[in-house]
Amino acid sequence: MDSLLGLSKGRITKRSGDKSEIVEVPKYELISSHVGRRSFATNFYGKINQQLIQSVTGHKTESSFLKYINKQREIDPDALNKAFLDAMR
Repeated sequence: MDSLLGLSKGRITKRSGDKSEIVEVPKYELISSHVGRRSFATNFYGKINQQLIQSVTGHKTESSFLKYINKQREIDPDALNKAFLDAMR
């Protein structure tokens, strides 16, 4: 019945410095601006310039940014091979 009402269990801190508690509230009360920022970074990674995304999220290093969006640095072996061959010419 709770899922029909849109209630979700989650951890909430009412005031700064207070301990958090688990409550059952409408899902929208559990969403923060941080969720939107992380979703933006994850969804647009590889589609727009990574430096622009990092400027939005505030990450100074690539390694911390990749940890934030739960990705590993991916190396395209074909692109690496082409770059190597081009450098050797």
